[in-house]
Amino acid sequence: MKRIVVAAAAAAFAFGVAGSASAEPTNIRIGWNQAPGHMASMTWHDKSLGYLVNSDKTYIAEPIRFQGSGHQVTALAAGQVDIAAMSPLAFVSTIRKAGLNTRVIGDVLHTPCDGKSFAQPYYATKASGIKTFADLKGKKIAINSRGSAHDMTVAAALAKGGLGPRDATRVEMKFAAMVPFLQEGKVDVGGYLPQFVPPVENDPNLVKIFDTCTAQGPVASVMLVATQEFIDANRDALIDLLADQIRAVRWFYDPANREKMLEVVADVTKAPASNFSDYVFTDKDYRRNPDLYIAPQFIQNTIDGAVEFEMLKPEESLQAVDYVDFSLIEAAKKQVDG
Repeated sequence: MKRIVVAAAAAAFAFGVAGSASAEPTNIRIGWNQAPGHMASMTWHDKSLGYLVNSDKTYIAEPIRFQGSGHQVTALAAGQVDIAAMSPLAFVSTIRKAGLNTRVIGDVLHTPCDGKSFAQPYYATKASGIKTFADLKGKKIAINSRGSAHDMTVAAALAKGGLGPRDATRVEMKFAAMVPFLQEGKVDVGGYLPQFVPPVENDPNLVKIFDTCTAQGPVASVMLVATQEFIDANRDALIDLLADQIRAVRWFYDPANREKMLEVVADVTKAPASNFSDYVFTDKDYRRNPDLYIAPQFIQNTIDGAVEFEMLKPEESLQAVDYVDFSLIEAAKKQVDG
């Protein structure tokens, strides 16, 4: 009898080891909005590239495109996405309005206002007569979505002009549509991602009126956000995914990979590489931290601004340091650097 019990225990142990070894990779759905700004759209596009060490082994990444940050708040609350790419304002909404227990786990894009990287410019038609922040009153302003980083800059600009959030009309649309809508006079102001700057800055009928830095100062533009429940349940898989993301950021910035990188960007965006070659993954582009770190103070600056610009009620504010968890990217960096 004793011999049978031992044999059964040994068999159970063997089964457990085998089961563990053959465990299915964790599926992780990652939200993104625009390419090539958000890395998720490109990181897992070509799995033959050498930086994807863990992909399809411990995790499977599923990038999902959204119109903007606000839409990802809804998706996160509905369990339709696991990691969201969102502005600090949208992040606050996940906690204060959606009632989620969320954490910032890494950086997507930020604007340090150090004169060495891109600050999103906002252009107006000369016919609109807009020259100052105060002139935005009563105008139509293109944004990608409510609660986005783009929307936040518009709110800051209105506040700088002594205006409230309802003193201008925000018109939601895709970033690509903002160029023709401004040129055709369907909106008075548009804010442009790096790839859309050339056609507006070279248009004699348009004029730059402000940018993120003149309206807000240093801010966290877009961050990686996940619920604490998902982090706790999938910590190892998340670390592996973030390690691959760190490898990807470094690979995309490496001059030795520039030609191949441009091929990937062109393939993902379905646009010629020449549209991006002058700026993408250079100092003319948004700033991306190679270790996925974002200073909590940048997040706090943005949240404090949202209260000042009446996009958040004072009681909805929070202390960013209480809602960040960089232990994942710290573990991921150790995995990458050894």
